[in-house]
Amino acid sequence: MGGLHDIQGITAAMLVFDMKRAAKIAGELQGRETYISNIARLPEAVRKGHAKVAEATAKVVTAAKAGEEQDLAAALAGVMQACNACHYNVRDAGRRKKMK
Repeated sequence: MGGLHDIQGITAAMLVFDMKRAAKIAGELQGRETYISNIARLPEAVRKGHAKVAEATAKVVTAAKAGEEQDLAAALAGVMQACNACHYNVRDAGRRKKMK
């Protein structure tokens, strides 16, 4: 839920061209995802997924700090793709099988 809240906050900041706020939120998300990716007791697939989100979020931070709206939008899409890929392949795989 925290990641969704951060994505929403970054989007809202983008809409009013508050790049400082977008960079701040993205930096917090990146830090949290990096932290989670290093928790040894989590399954490797989960840690790798969070590492990919952290990597994608670094691009959001860079774009926001540069004030590049188009780059920020593309980088934020990359974060959402990284989140969705892991949720699709790891978290929700069992639920999808039950739906068939």
